[in-house]
Amino acid sequence: MNQNQIVGYHSEWNLVCPGGFDYQRMAQVRGKLCWEKIQKVSGIRIELSFDHQFLNSVQAFLDMLLRAHGVRFSMEKPFILLVAEKETLDKVPENINAVKFLNRIEGVEAVLTCPEELEVQGDRIAYRGRIATVIYLDMKNDTLIKIGADHNIEPLLTGIRQGIVVNPRGIEPLGAKGLFEAVTGELSLLLSPAIVKHTPWTRLFYPRKTTGPKGELIPDLVEWVRDHWPKVVLKPVYGFSGRGIFVGSQSTTPSYI
Repeated sequence: MNQNQIVGYHSEWNLVCPGGFDYQRMAQVRGKLCWEKIQKVSGIRIELSFDHQFLNSVQAFLDMLLRAHGVRFSMEKPFILLVAEKETLDKVPENINAVKFLNRIEGVEAVLTCPEELEVQGDRIAYRGRIATVIYLDMKNDTLIKIGADHNIEPLLTGIRQGIVVNPRGIEPLGAKGLFEAVTGELSLLLSPAIVKHTPWTRLFYPRKTTGPKGELIPDLVEWVRDHWPKVVLKPVYGFSGRGIFVGSQSTTPSYI
């Protein structure tokens, strides 16, 4: 492979939260620093670009939010809210970074907040008296329901009904795990062998026919998982931070399998 064929690498295929975009940016920053050190100690003089727009996807994420603003409020100044769980507001760097990057764009303002701090003002959704034009929701639906048991989340629900909420968690069209299935299944012949090799074999878990890790036919995926339980890992589709994961070699088979 010559240097003109190298455009970078991917960190995480995840299109449903700011982390999926910011992790890639951070991977590129670390990769650039490592490559500079490798060049110094090895004498290699190959210049690699770590700024390719396809691999630095944060700007694409910001552009998506601005397009969502323009659909309904093109004549207004963008005021974008990134909404997450209250206890995470000062702990999740990718959310903090997303708001920081938005605020660097001329004419754009953004705030990181939680559902409890939203309010209805007339027929619009507001934060501390300021009208929101776009809301990005970074939480699972069951988490939002739990918050609603103790707090008023009607402003956020109103925003969802009005169509100003981008990507309500739980109804996204494609998540990282779904993409892994495509890479190791129907798209495997369209991608490089290296990508397929280093992508974990993944299947959405429900009774169906599919292909196995070696391309073999699986008549019933549930039966196959039961028979191969020590070798599989079962993850929630919308899970995060390792919650709800069953590692077959370290746990008993769940009762619903």
